Amino acid sequence: MRKNIRKSQGFTLIELMIITAIIGVLSAIAIPYYRTYLLESRTAAMLATADTIQKVIAIKASRGEIEIGTKASWEDLDYPTDGPKATANISEFTLGDSNVLTLTLSKNFSSSLNNTLITLTPELEGLYNIVWSVDVGASATDDGGVVLEYIQNNFDEDAT
Repeated sequence: MRKNIRKSQGFTLIELMIITAIIGVLSAIAIPYYRTYLLESRTAAMLATADTIQKVIAIKASRGEIEIGTKASWEDLDYPTDGPKATANISEFTLGDSNVLTLTLSKNFSSSLNNTLITLTPELEGLYNIVWSVDVGASATDDGGVVLEYIQNNFDEDAT
């Protein structure tokens, strides 16, 4: 008489523990990289938005419609009175004295950088060349450090 011996199917406890450890290690490595990737992509989008306004300022200055060093209004740049509309990453745009552009980061950008100011200052170099300097009002730790490093590595100071 032949007995039907069924082999047990499934995973052993040790196999499940190994798989759990592998997933844990991969998560510990992947999550920080993913956060950095998100912050860098949001910073790139923020700089691209600012670049549009910088180009408008450069064009208006080259045509003699505004002067670098004096205050222009949003209307001078063909924007509505209150400036450009808020975006996912920027809650407010401010145009200050000497056409200094200030961007206020929104809470969607990063909760730890909410209301952080990014200041872009134009300086006339020669007759027509505008050189932009950037100042980030963020701490150099965690999210602020990622944003600072990305801007330092990727900000085109000669954004004319």
